[in-house]
Amino acid sequence: MEFSHVSYFVSKTKNPDGTETWRIFDGGQTFETSEGRKHGSRFSERIYYTKYNEITGEITQGRDVRWLQGWVSLDKRAQD
Repeated sequence: MEFSHVSYFVSKTKNPDGTETWRIFDGGQTFETSEGRKHGSRFSERIYYTKYNEITGEITQGRDVRWLQGWVSLDKRAQD
């Protein structure tokens, strides 16, 4: 098993097949540029499979589907 993270959840769109498209913001991404590989942050979309509690992985990891253990609401934690 390999650890991976989803980063900051921004929004979701429900799809006709029962999945959800999650828009996320993720740091530590690798980009291919004309100057070579660079690291940075960006918005991305992933598919969440509600029936199986799985989500597609990062682009640089081949988008393999992974089990989603859970998440933390930073807004709620900030209120504590």
